[in-house]
Amino acid sequence: MIEINNLNQLAEAIGSYNVPQSVITDVDNRIKDWLSSGGNEHDNYILNQCKYVEKIINKKMGEC
Repeated sequence: MIEINNLNQLAEAIGSYNVPQSVITDVDNRIKDWLSSGGNEHDNYILNQCKYVEKIINKKMGEC
């Protein structure tokens, strides 16, 4: 099981695991929108996006 707690870990995980493109696009857009509206990369909203991708990766790993 992997754990993703920040944007660096998120980028690394997306590069290392087969995350569906639709998920990558959605999370990328959400993060960009958050940051452009004045949010910070250390906000809980960003952590929630990381945890969403984490769950998808861990679920796929459990299916193997």
